[in-house]
Amino acid sequence: MKKIPNTKYIQKLNNKYLIKKRIKNKITYFGTYNNIYEAIIQRNQLIQKQWRTQENKTLYIHERILKNGEKRYDIRKTKNNKTEHYGTYLSLETAIQTRDELIQSNWNWEVLAYN
Repeated sequence: MKKIPNTKYIQKLNNKYLIKKRIKNKITYFGTYNNIYEAIIQRNQLIQKQWRTQENKTLYIHERILKNGEKRYDIRKTKNNKTEHYGTYLSLETAIQTRDELIQSNWNWEVLAYN
């Protein structure tokens, strides 16, 4: 988001804005927001609290699987400094199975679509 000033730690992903920061050599996600203004406000609050949250946890619960809300799981992979989203799943088991299939296909969606 280099074109928009004051957006450090904010990344646009599809039509959403997510806040992430590297902490102790791990990328920590702090939520996804519907617009840039909400993301900036939340990011500023996190900076003010020195990036401490109530839970202060990394939301990745398995390799490349991010918990998104109460009952949703996203598969994400960073490639060339860009986060690629490989879908949202209603169960952890389905997300793990799909992630494993993606790894086997070298992250090629087309291979999975024809199997």
